Amino acid sequence: MKKLLFTFATGAFLASGSVAQTNLNLENWTGNECDGWGSINSFMLIGAPQTLFQETTDPGEGVNSARIETAFWQGATNFGAPSDTVSGFLTLGGPPTSPMGVPYTDKPVSISFMYKSNLATGDTAAIFGQLSHWDNVLDSQMVDAQTLLFVAGVTTTWTPVTLPFAYFSTLNSDTLQIVCVSSKGTLFGTPLGIIGSELWVDDFMINLPVGIDEKDDNIKFSIFPNPTSDYVTITNGSSRSDIDVDLFDINGKLIQSFTDVKGGSATISRNGMAKGVYMVRVTSGGKQVIRQIIFE
Repeated sequence: MKKLLFTFATGAFLASGSVAQTNLNLENWTGNECDGWGSINSFMLIGAPQTLFQETTDPGEGVNSARIETAFWQGATNFGAPSDTVSGFLTLGGPPTSPMGVPYTDKPVSISFMYKSNLATGDTAAIFGQLSHWDNVLDSQMVDAQTLLFVAGVTTTWTPVTLPFAYFSTLNSDTLQIVCVSSKGTLFGTPLGIIGSELWVDDFMINLPVGIDEKDDNIKFSIFPNPTSDYVTITNGSSRSDIDVDLFDINGKLIQSFTDVKGGSATISRNGMAKGVYMVRVTSGGKQVIRQIIFE
């Protein structure tokens, strides 16, 4: 339980082959648990606080949303927590005493959802998605793609977000994980959460390419330099096909686009963009690849 509950995100998440998931809009609840999702509420019988709540007053979509809250749990350190302050979390598949994630074999381009926040000053929430597959040789779950959003401060209205997946592998995934935490220390170990921080989420959607049958890492292009401090150049390595290039920030906002790059290159200048990770989507011949670039 120590690894699953408090440090599960320092490595690859585990897969589950026994959970079917259709409740991505968070409409269906049984008691204080959201059907098909897991939370610390599973440990309330041994003294854990309720950290996941069914929100009906101001749902983002439909009649129900989820609210997760960072709270105090006397004795949480006995279960591996760094302190008795524990982040609320909501994880697709669960509960946290069992492997997390659901069987999934498609290659989505992004995850969409809605959120609100009421986070204590100095605290940060996180919404994390991951695709992975089981490697029989290594006897381990291997990461294929990830997406991540950090949330800080107070957001009083429901905010829609689309997060593109960054793919690290061309292998076929078998598991999808989505994890939402009201204090990011639950995922990354530090900093410690602050009691009272709240995160609302609703209406998750897994977006497949529109009119695109598959992701194809054989699209011929290069990205250089990466990481970079000023600019990055996307070069089309094939004179026989055009490529379209789209740049997104980590929140899924489209920053720049280039269409019909014909056997040449497109230069993405930093132009005041903040340091951090961005996503480049390259589309050619009805197929696409998503890669990360880093501005230092």
